[in-house]
Amino acid sequence: GIPIIATNVGGIKEVLGESKQLIPSENEQALAIALQNLLDNYPTALIAAEKLTSRSDLFSKPLMLQSTTTVYSALK
Repeated sequence: GIPIIATNVGGIKEVLGESKQLIPSENEQALAIALQNLLDNYPTALIAAEKLTSRSDLFSKPLMLQSTTTVYSALK
């Protein structure tokens, strides 16, 4: 995996879980600081990236399809 810096919009916070580095949208200074922190603490960033890689399984296409089907079936 790779370290991720994302803006705190939509459902990104939920998708990324605990291994996230969220910054306000349209804030170049926050992005610059986050990038510098990533470079200064790269080993820690790589550990967070590995957690994100394992978390990505929660959003696989088959699992998302099954979850969506379950929700729609419950509405019948």
